[in-house]
Amino acid sequence: MEQNIDLKYIKYHYGENFAHLCRRLFPSLLEKSGDLTQIIKRNFNPSRELYYDIVNNSLIEDFKAFIFGCSKYIMTPMVKTDKSPEELMDEAGYVLYPECQNNEDILLYRHFYKREELLCTFREERLKSCRVWFAIKKDVDKIRREDFTNPERQDKYGTSVISIQFTKGKSNILSIKNRYNHAVDNPDATFGNNLDNIIPGLSYAFSKAYDLNIDFDRSNSLEIPNYVRAVDGKFYKYNSEYNCIYFCSNNIVIKDEEPVQFDSKQYVVFDNYILDMKDKLLFIPWQKNVNESQDAFTKSVGRIKEIRREWSKKEDTIFLIPYRGEKVEITISKSGQLKRYSNPNVTRIENDFLIENETLEELELENVKQIGSYCLIGNSEIKKLVLPNIKTIGDFFMEYNYGLKDVDLPNLERVGDCFFRDNNSIEKLNIPSLKKVGDCFLASNNVIKKLNMPNMVRVGSNFLERNNTLVELSMPNLESINNNFMMNNNKLLSLNFPNLKSVGYNFLNKNESLRILNAPNLNKINLYFLPRNQYIDWYNLPSLEFVGKERLSLDDKPRLALLYSNNLLKELHQLLNETQNSSISNKNLLNEEKFSSVEEIKSKISRQKDEEQIK
Repeated sequence: MEQNIDLKYIKYHYGENFAHLCRRLFPSLLEKSGDLTQIIKRNFNPSRELYYDIVNNSLIEDFKAFIFGCSKYIMTPMVKTDKSPEELMDEAGYVLYPECQNNEDILLYRHFYKREELLCTFREERLKSCRVWFAIKKDVDKIRREDFTNPERQDKYGTSVISIQFTKGKSNILSIKNRYNHAVDNPDATFGNNLDNIIPGLSYAFSKAYDLNIDFDRSNSLEIPNYVRAVDGKFYKYNSEYNCIYFCSNNIVIKDEEPVQFDSKQYVVFDNYILDMKDKLLFIPWQKNVNESQDAFTKSVGRIKEIRREWSKKEDTIFLIPYRGEKVEITISKSGQLKRYSNPNVTRIENDFLIENETLEELELENVKQIGSYCLIGNSEIKKLVLPNIKTIGDFFMEYNYGLKDVDLPNLERVGDCFFRDNNSIEKLNIPSLKKVGDCFLASNNVIKKLNMPNMVRVGSNFLERNNTLVELSMPNLESINNNFMMNNNKLLSLNFPNLKSVGYNFLNKNESLRILNAPNLNKINLYFLPRNQYIDWYNLPSLEFVGKERLSLDDKPRLALLYSNNLLKELHQLLNETQNSSISNKNLLNEEKFSSVEEIKSKISRQKDEEQIK
């Protein structure tokens, strides 16, 4: 039996699986030759990934409804109203603030966002391409991020602060940005990018009040993650988005909703970059000065003398030959995604290097010695990291990465805040030269079991927080610890800190398996020292002098023993035995005052004895 002409076309341009799906869903549409082909061509740019994106995102029913809607020429109804956008948003529980006129206006709302969930709107010149409003829930102060451990795009926190943005151009395409930003799926399509989903009539009110050309004939009923709809009405799958510019496969870039096809003979489009093989430039399109790009990735490549390209079935490898040094290697998938980057020439990586790249698998920078802040955040697929000569790394390095298992950084000496935070795949970490770390070091890693840092001297707050698999930790040269050290580490059995001198508050909170603590030089502790540690049966704290400001009780024997140390405790017991027949209440003695040494206790007992004799 001859195959339907529509299915032949669909199979050739969209793949066999997509053709099978269409045959199953739309038998009636296939009865009239050309109808289904026309609908598919008009709405979807050819892509063999479309089938998998529909199925994997559970969108079969949505896709079916969308196609039948197109076949009947059903348009999205426009709800008319005489109310202003401000009045409607007030009814919906929001305060709609005036349109942002400059970047300073945008930055006024930055404090509503967590540091790791900031919109790129705050970092870019967004007003060149978009008109921007912010709307904030009236009860925003009562909605806390900590109460939402499993974020969802439409939950109360995610929608409590929204950014409403319309592109500038022939028609104004809407994007509603979520407060979670990239912590949830498709954060740029909150409320389905339909203002009427907030409150009916809001789309009409915005178009009327702010002279916006909103295309009401466009159906918003289909939403596919990582797809954008251009002015030609087609959905395009994009690999990355940069400042409202969408980078798609097949050398297509969409700016101001206009799709631009770059000539494949001269250009290679991958991620949010374009490589000009004729002029030998790697750049981000539509920048002011292509030759002076401040992007950390393009800057790391340097000046290019020659370009060579090798093709294979699955990927392309591009060799960039610099004027000085060895060749730089970039590997790109067929759909235009960066897979591998190797550069033996660069020695320093600046801030914001390859942020939120979800396709990079291998990174080799063998001569890099310094890396800035906000680098490689959210690179969820990276599996190989080669940095043999790295010495210093800034804040938020490789936060939220889930593919890396074995890390070897033999010369690393210093890191900033949030180093490898939320990396639940790292099993082995070799950092023998590390001396100082910032806050939240390796927080929320629930895989690693052993960690050896022989040269570590100082650690910041929330060090190794919530690492519930760690059973062995070695830091023999550690001298100083900040607040919230190793909270909620329930597998650690012993700790040996022979050179430790001071710790901050909330030290080792809830380490309920800890049995042994050795810190012979520890002389200064702070509030909440070893709270909820009830099983320690051996401790050595002979140098302890300062015990912070919390009140102590003899009923709290485990903590009392640790706070006063072996030597102090021995003297204290002797003093209490000497006065056991006295009317002095030993228990109240410790509850009444805050003592930091036996001398103070002796003085207090002596005063009470004198008072007794006088009586």
